[in-house]
Amino acid sequence: MRINSVPTDYHANPPVLCNSFPKSGTHLLKQVLSVLPGTQDFGSFIASQPTLATSKLSLSVMQKKIKKIVAGELVCSHLEYNDALDAALARKNAVHYFIYRDLRDVVVSETYYLTHMNRWHRLHSSYLQLADMEARNTLCIKGGLMDEGLPFDYENIGDRFRNYMGWITSNHCYPVRFEDLIGPTQEQTVRGILEYYLQQSNKELNIEELVNASLKAIQPKKSHTFREGKSGGWKEKLTPSQLQEINRLAGYELKALGYETYE
Repeated sequence: MRINSVPTDYHANPPVLCNSFPKSGTHLLKQVLSVLPGTQDFGSFIASQPTLATSKLSLSVMQKKIKKIVAGELVCSHLEYNDALDAALARKNAVHYFIYRDLRDVVVSETYYLTHMNRWHRLHSSYLQLADMEARNTLCIKGGLMDEGLPFDYENIGDRFRNYMGWITSNHCYPVRFEDLIGPTQEQTVRGILEYYLQQSNKELNIEELVNASLKAIQPKKSHTFREGKSGGWKEKLTPSQLQEINRLAGYELKALGYETYE
């Protein structure tokens, strides 16, 4: 049962924020964190721009949503970076994780998701009316404007990611690469995630038991948004001109995050 918390509760049992850039592994990271003792998921999801919205929520609204987080709560989010929100989460003593992914795979995943999986999203009809997946991938990459018939001004893939990138360098957030969580370094990555929780919460828990439990909890196909859950699929789906456009819009960010760019 969800009950109000007092300040001391947040130090004894800190909330956990599973934050992500959309289509970067939200549910995968949530599965890893779901094994933390004393943590409960009440179904809350905080998004800077919810599925049904045509504009982003104001800073004051986002601050109110953070204020409602209770001690021990596991919250998922698509929360864009903002200094004030970073500080608000720190005041809650939230153990904050941010997962990101190769933006080329994000494009492929988001295109499929908005075309075939989320018919309630404001952009669904815009994607559906395009002739083929190539045209839809181009929309995902370049974005568009309301004047062009979209329900809102849809930023390009580079601008969309830059809204989140501040979390990667925040002193109050632990960044996670999607590829590390599904690849050969999975166990090492999970261990790092859980060790960060122990450091931030000051809880004395058996790290080996937590790691084993988290590895068993990782079942991507249980996510309602699961499609393939792999990395590198963009090589088969995106055209050379689309890859060049992504380089133009987000090449700096890809290189800064350690992804090899298309030449």
